Amino acid sequence: MMQAKDGTIKHGFFSAGTIYLDNNDEPAMLTVMHDNTENRATEEALRSKEFQLQRSQKMETVGILAGGVAHEFNNLLFIIAGTAEMLLTNAKQEGKGFLQEIVDTTQRGATLVKQLMAFSRKSEMGLHPTQLNDELNQAIKMLDRILPRMINMEIDLADNLHSINADTGQIEQVVLNLCLNSKDAMPNGGTLSIKTENCVIDESFISKHSDKPINLNTGRGIILTVADTGCGMNKKTLEHIFDPFFTTKKIGQGTGLGLSVIYGIIEGHGGNIFWESEPGGGTTFKIYFSASTKYQKASPSGEEKGKSLFMGSETILVTDDEKAILDFMEVVLKREGYTVISADSGETALEIYALKKPDLVVLDLGMPGMGGKTALKQLIELDRDAKVIVASGYADNDALEEIEAGAKAFIQKPFAGSALLKQIRDILDAK
Repeated sequence: MMQAKDGTIKHGFFSAGTIYLDNNDEPAMLTVMHDNTENRATEEALRSKEFQLQRSQKMETVGILAGGVAHEFNNLLFIIAGTAEMLLTNAKQEGKGFLQEIVDTTQRGATLVKQLMAFSRKSEMGLHPTQLNDELNQAIKMLDRILPRMINMEIDLADNLHSINADTGQIEQVVLNLCLNSKDAMPNGGTLSIKTENCVIDESFISKHSDKPINLNTGRGIILTVADTGCGMNKKTLEHIFDPFFTTKKIGQGTGLGLSVIYGIIEGHGGNIFWESEPGGGTTFKIYFSASTKYQKASPSGEEKGKSLFMGSETILVTDDEKAILDFMEVVLKREGYTVISADSGETALEIYALKKPDLVVLDLGMPGMGGKTALKQLIELDRDAKVIVASGYADNDALEEIEAGAKAFIQKPFAGSALLKQIRDILDAK
């Protein structure tokens, strides 16, 4: 490596040999420098692309794993939540709090599965105009309860912050994961900073970060900064922080999925994440989002807690290959006055529908045998006016296809009994 006259750094290699000039017996040294700067730059660019490809392939592998287990895991959560919900109805006062905690915990588990599915691109994110500061305030309240007192939080949320298109639950997960990582990096205390600000995404910004793929649209944007004064990370660790299953924590203390999920969520939001860290100097994450063109305050929760149940007298056919799920739906619906018929396969559901002509069908998409998709197709062929709600462990493009194929609605597992009742009532009462 050497510096040229114009100040630029050149890379290359030297070759040298002994020569004799004319008839001079005195040897001379001939030295030649081969300029390899351009080739070296090309090689570094190729290595960078290869590194990005390897990271992408690792994330795709985790995505396949997440997609494979999501349906079964959601069914387990469904059974746990459904059983607790049924017990909650007749529980004594001293037991209600514990049962409600089970229900709430399974809902958080379902949210985690949804985030993993978003990371694996098996799930459509529920993006809508959102005020990020509102979501941060909710996360900060939770952090106040779980962060040690020796960690000081500094909050600086900008006034008149642009809104963004976001899935509120997933944005909360990003913030909590980053902040909990900061907590682990400051075992003896320190400062955790959370800041929001407006910005402009322009050609200068894109040029400055030309070494990374930029997802952002040019125009208005916002920056979310999460920084800590913790132990920091060295260069080798920084190269792998978003790799699935990579963790610096002891066995049993971390899965290595936290930052991978964050990366997938931000990518899914059309955003970018940048980071700076050095040993002993803390860590800073800056997340950029493109601004939304309009603002609409999101409801704090999609749950139906506190709402009255929706009674009816119609006949409902519920279909699922899990007996515990069928039992749960049967109890919930019968309690509100419905007549319930159960089927554990698509084939059985078709036979029952042809004989009984129920008012509505709740159809699981992930059943073995014929499966929910084929069953839906044949149900619509049998009765074009059939009212069908399709259910699945995750919301993906297939669910949208089923609605286009004739289903009236989609409900994601695990769902609360009140959510199912509301969905049924909405469809049956629709004009």
